Amino acid sequence: MIAAWSENRLQTEVGVSLDDYSTAGVLSAEPVDSVTFTSEIGGGIRFEIEFLPESLHYLAEHQGTILAEQADFDLSHFSSIISESLNIIHAAAPTVFESVRRLLRVVHILGIEDDDYDVSFTLPELPHSIFISIPKQLNPVNTLRLAETIVHEVMHLQLSIMETRASLVRQGAPVEMTFAPWRGEERPISGVIHGLYVFRTIEELYKNYVKFSDKNEFAYLKDRLNEIAVQRVRISNRKYDSLTEYGNFLFATLLGESKGWAL
Repeated sequence: MIAAWSENRLQTEVGVSLDDYSTAGVLSAEPVDSVTFTSEIGGGIRFEIEFLPESLHYLAEHQGTILAEQADFDLSHFSSIISESLNIIHAAAPTVFESVRRLLRVVHILGIEDDDYDVSFTLPELPHSIFISIPKQLNPVNTLRLAETIVHEVMHLQLSIMETRASLVRQGAPVEMTFAPWRGEERPISGVIHGLYVFRTIEELYKNYVKFSDKNEFAYLKDRLNEIAVQRVRISNRKYDSLTEYGNFLFATLLGESKGWAL
């Protein structure tokens, strides 16, 4: 349903369907090249690894990062690590995997030198594209990190599409700020709701994956789950005048006990 909402909007505004979706196409440009990734995981998933012309490199540069060079792209490594990460998502959270399968159409790879540092982002004008870094080493913890990155960005896409049908913020309302612990600064309440939506989904993913984990993975999961929980309790739980009834309901739900709300 959410994918259909987005496709209807894309066809109306840009004349693009999900079948022919590309980042460059939405932005009225031509991609330099693209590589199709397909897998039978979870009944089948398919998306494009798209390489953008220099005229669109600003998309990453405005986020303080850069796009990876096509010449540096290792399809074998990408296929191996992303398949492992998708398997984690499918095993631990099948409904989240279904969101990934239905919403993700394009992956852009970011050029990151520090293999211990993950960078990713999405843009509201690109409802089926994610920009992510790929760990250079294939190991169990790195596949967990990449699984988190994929879920993180696709959940941003999902909530953004949902907002086109049910707004979080009242039209014309003044911007209200609140502390965002993962940023360490005050942020608009709408952005904090996005962060909560993302991290509660990741929390569910990791809690469900514990039973599949080995010793090293378990240690990583324990630390990451603790970090997410500590961050969440630092958020002020109150009603915000700028939020719609739905926005306040979702915010309160996200701060409450997890009941599978995001799935």
